[in-house]
This record gives sequence, structure tokens and C-alpha cells, in this order.
Amino acid sequence: MINDIAPQENKKEINFNLYPNPASDRIYISCNDNFTGKVNLQISDVSGLTIFSEQVAASSFAVDTTSLAAGVYTVTISKDDYRAVKKLIVLPR
Repeated sequence: MINDIAPQENKKEINFNLYPNPASDRIYISCNDNFTGKVNLQISDVSGLTIFSEQVAASSFAVDTTSLAAGVYTVTISKDDYRAVKKLIVLPR
């Protein structure tokens, strides 16, 4: 049997921290050090509708969440073929 899948070496992963979570006014996001350059940030509601989308050049940044209604969202960080998703809970104000 021939294995068509070759192991992938030195593949960069997007890892990021998201805090505070749950949040009310603002979240802070920091990407891992080995992933540099511009990344795409997307916040979507539970139905998949994109609520916020921006290209960010910094490895750490803040996002104002006061325009988001209380609820559950997904935060996606992506670049090229790499992507990471985390759940965000926004509290009522």
C-alpha cells in the first residue's frame, strides 16, 4: 500500500490568546511569536454571519466589543491556508 500523504514539517500554526473571555467592552488578542505579518481577524455570530472583519498587522491588538450584542461569537484568525477559531462570549452591559 502506498501512502499518498507526506508528513508536513515546519508548518506554522496560528495560535492566539483571547482575553478577557467572557468580555463586555473590549477584547485583547495576541498571536504566537512564530506567526508574523498581517492576519485576518473575523468575528461571526452563531449563525455564521460576519459581524466584524479587519486585516491586522500587529501580533497583539485590542478590539472594541461595545457594538456587539450580548451572546456567543466565533473569533477567527487566518492567513493564507492557516486558520484558528475560538469562541467569544460577550456579556450584557
